[in-house]
Amino acid sequence: DIGDTSKRKICMLLGYLGDGYCGFQINPGVKTLQAEVELALYQIGAMDCRNFGKPSKYSWSTSGRTDKGVHAAAQVVSLKAEFPKNDLEEDNTAATSVMDDFRNRLNKAL
Repeated sequence: DIGDTSKRKICMLLGYLGDGYCGFQINPGVKTLQAEVELALYQIGAMDCRNFGKPSKYSWSTSGRTDKGVHAAAQVVSLKAEFPKNDLEEDNTAATSVMDDFRNRLNKAL
């Protein structure tokens, strides 16, 4: 639990090997990259349980889509994620620390 949070619009640059996935976009009944990222965001507390499984609720947007088995070096996605309240408003050093922590927790969950 990361405590009291507020939503912030963020952009993520993702790289992945698509072997074993049925494309990027969520598709019920098959393993997809977006579903894996969404689950990791939920597991680290960056997504409220009321928004889990509902990409429109967290404003998910992708720069492109892929087919089964496709790899990417720089897939851009944006979404509204939950962050500890006020941590991103302190100063640039605090914001950098919060984003570093977010990136580390997300990578560990993936």
